[in-house]
Amino acid sequence: TDIVAVAREGFDFDFLHTPLPVRIENGVIFSDGTSLGADDGIGVAAALAAATVPGLIHGPLELLFTTGEETTMEGASALKPGCLKSKYLLNLDNETEGLAVVGCAGGINADLRLNLRRASVSQADGLAAVKVRISGLKGGHSGEDIDKKRINAVRCIAGLVRSLSEKFDVKLSDLSGGKFKNAIPSSAEAVLLIKGADFAGVADFIRESGERIRAGASEDDRNAVFEVGRTEADSYIENADELTGSILAWPDGVLRMSVKYQGLPEDSSNLGVLRSHDSYAEGSILIRSNTHLDEAAAEMKEIFKKNGGTAEVTLSGAYYPWVPIASSPLTAAVQSSFRKVTGRDMRAAVIHAGVECALLTRIVPDLDAVSFGPDALDIHSEHERISLETIDRFWLTLKDVIETFAEANK
Repeated sequence: TDIVAVAREGFDFDFLHTPLPVRIENGVIFSDGTSLGADDGIGVAAALAAATVPGLIHGPLELLFTTGEETTMEGASALKPGCLKSKYLLNLDNETEGLAVVGCAGGINADLRLNLRRASVSQADGLAAVKVRISGLKGGHSGEDIDKKRINAVRCIAGLVRSLSEKFDVKLSDLSGGKFKNAIPSSAEAVLLIKGADFAGVADFIRESGERIRAGASEDDRNAVFEVGRTEADSYIENADELTGSILAWPDGVLRMSVKYQGLPEDSSNLGVLRSHDSYAEGSILIRSNTHLDEAAAEMKEIFKKNGGTAEVTLSGAYYPWVPIASSPLTAAVQSSFRKVTGRDMRAAVIHAGVECALLTRIVPDLDAVSFGPDALDIHSEHERISLETIDRFWLTLKDVIETFAEANK
């Protein structure tokens, strides 16, 4: 039930104490400059409405709200066998109208840590500090958008630093980017120490590199911004090559596509957060797999080592794939209700994202589960928005499913 709270670059927004600047335009609801929280605020609202709206005919209902769904799934993980009486689960955490999700990828966290060696500098050294910044990338969901070939800002800035180092005497002082491991980083920055006379050359190099990267990018990332400005720094990382090397050594993005499900990623990873500190750097990665999570994670670690990565890798928080069940009565009921409401068919599919059904179907034996919802676009980003007309159809479908089950079990 929690949301990914993201604001656009330069917008210092207090999500805990400030109402969202919500707007409605052209049939969609969005928040001006921040994520909306439709993922999964709309599901929470629909569940509460189902239990409280006068006149809705239903049998016994259990409403399950969990914490940590967007991070560790700790809420769902803490449930014990026997805690739920229901045999059917309507998961309302889905962002595509007309899609009944009946299976999903599993996930595991991979945390990188690299000890840093620093050296101090002074004005007498004659070095100038500059900040190189990338922003304006599309970013997006690390599962649903991972196959869209969007640029990962952290990897991009690491590549730029390495390229700069081949042409100029560059010393890396700081590197950071990203906010959440399940969101593709849309911005990143590096603080560098250079010879004062090299500033113009470095600025030209970044500008030219930015033009080349934009030209080769997908349409989503053509508005990327590459900036260079002066700043301050009093130390640099002596083993900077280990840091940038480890960032680039990790197999980020889609590792392979599914053989069973056409067009679906099978294994992927997303380096979502990178921070350098005084004595160490840390990175947060989310690995996903639709069939063999442990094997995929082990393979990525092996590729990392072969590529020269030296950071320590720690795996934790695994949840395993949700495997579809054949001939689900619940899925058939949801599809029938959707057809009744819209006149269109609802397709059933497996997705390359995490859904709590992956945990719940293991905790509750023989649980029949399906996930559906309205159209929500660009979730996990400041561009998040939701379609008004699909909200109406989502609610009417949910209402009909509940009433159909109530009638069948009189």
